[in-house]
Amino acid sequence: MSTQVQYRRGTEAQNNAFTGALAEITVDTTNGTLRVHNGITAGGSNIATVAYVDNAISSLSANSITDGTSSVTIIATNGNIRANVGGSTVQLLSSGGANVTGYITATGNVTGDYILGNGSQLTGIDATSIQSGTSNVRVLSSGGNVSVGVGGSAILRFTTEGIVNDMGNGVGNIGNATGQFNTIFAKATSAQYADVAEKYLADQNYEPGTVVEIGGSAEVTQTNTLASTRIAGVVSTDPAFIMNSGAAGDHVVTVALLGRVPCRVAGRVRRGDLLCSSIIAGHAVSLPADQYRPGAVIGKALEDHDQDGTGLIEVLVGRL
Repeated sequence: MSTQVQYRRGTEAQNNAFTGALAEITVDTTNGTLRVHNGITAGGSNIATVAYVDNAISSLSANSITDGTSSVTIIATNGNIRANVGGSTVQLLSSGGANVTGYITATGNVTGDYILGNGSQLTGIDATSIQSGTSNVRVLSSGGNVSVGVGGSAILRFTTEGIVNDMGNGVGNIGNATGQFNTIFAKATSAQYADVAEKYLADQNYEPGTVVEIGGSAEVTQTNTLASTRIAGVVSTDPAFIMNSGAAGDHVVTVALLGRVPCRVAGRVRRGDLLCSSIIAGHAVSLPADQYRPGAVIGKALEDHDQDGTGLIEVLVGRL
C-alpha cells in the first residue's frame, strides 16, 4: 500500500478552499492547526481536524484547571487545592483534610472520628456524642445506651429494654394540644393514675370528688337526690386515661367512669359498701338495701368513713 504524505501551508481561507489528497496534511497558519485531508472535502475532514495542544488547553496553567463553560476552576495555591464553581469555593483540600461549603449527600456511609461545623449547626461529632451548639441538643452514647438531652438535661434514654424517660416519673408529654399524634400501636400500656375518665360540659365548675349526674343546664350537674339513676360518675382528680379530650366550653369537667378515684361521701361508710348519690349535693352515701335500683350505683367503697359528717375516701367507680 502506497502512502502519499505532503506538507503544505496557508491561511485559514486558503486551507478552506484547498482539497488535499487522502491523508495529506496541511498547516493552517491563521489558527496554528494541522489539517488532515480526505481527498474529497475542501478544507479537510472536520473529524480529522487536529489542534495544537497549547491552543486547545490554553486555560491550563501551572496552578489552575478551568472549564469556562460550566465555570468550574480547580486551583492549587499555598499547598492547598481549591475547587470553585461559579466563582465560589465549594471544597478546599489541605493537609488538615477536606473543607466542604454546603451540604454533603451520600448514597453509602459517611464514616470518620470527628466532624466540625460552623457553630450555628453542628459543633462536633465524636465517637460518643452529637451536639448542636445553637439549640443545645446532645445525643450521647455510653454504656450501650443512647441518651438525648436538651439544655444540659437528659430527656430520653434508649436502652436494650426500651425507651426511658430521664426527666422523671410522670414528667413530660408526648405531643400537645395542637400537635397530637394519630394512632398509637402498642402491646400494653401502664399509667401511674387509676381511673378512666371522659370530659363533659357542666353547668358550673366542680371540685374533684364531686358526684355528678346527667342533667342541669348542660350535660352534667352535681347530684342532690338519694339514689339517682341519672348518675354519671365522680369528678376525677388525676385520670389515667381521658376520653373526649377536645371538649370545650365554659365549664368542662373530667368525670371518672371506671377505676379508683377519691369521692366525697356523707355519713358512715364501710369498705365494700355500694354507694349511691345522697341528698347532700355532690356527695355519695352507703346505699340502703331498700333503695337499690338498677343504674343508681356509683361504685364500691375502698375505705371506711367513720364519722357522721362529710369526707373524702377512695372509691372503685363502675356500674356494679
